[in-house]
Amino acid sequence: MFDRHFTVEQVNALLPELCRLLEAIRSCRDRLAVDWQEAAPVLRQVRMNGGGKEVAPFVRDLQGINATLRAFAELGVRVKDLEGGLVDFPSWREGREGFLSWKLGESEVQCWHEIGSGFADRQAIEMDWER
Repeated sequence: MFDRHFTVEQVNALLPELCRLLEAIRSCRDRLAVDWQEAAPVLRQVRMNGGGKEVAPFVRDLQGINATLRAFAELGVRVKDLEGGLVDFPSWREGREGFLSWKLGESEVQCWHEIGSGFADRQAIEMDWER
């Protein structure tokens, strides 16, 4: 079903990069609200030309979010909740696909869940997980 599958060790090695990406996207998101206040009046009055200098920071932030989401996609991970920092990693368990599940603030990946379930159904990783 997925092109890439992760081991527990691979996920743990990626965590510093994921933390950086989550921080980048949150920073852009926080700036968007402020930048929109400057851009909205201009965009409402000049719908055809894309605005002026007041719109540039807003567009930059949108591009930053887009680039960060592409970076997540290129890594092959599934961001489930940007606010909570919840990320799933396709993996194999006992010959079938599942997700290793990590949440921002956890020092390492410790949980997994079936493909059709989510955060509420996370279970502790057992010793037999394919590594």
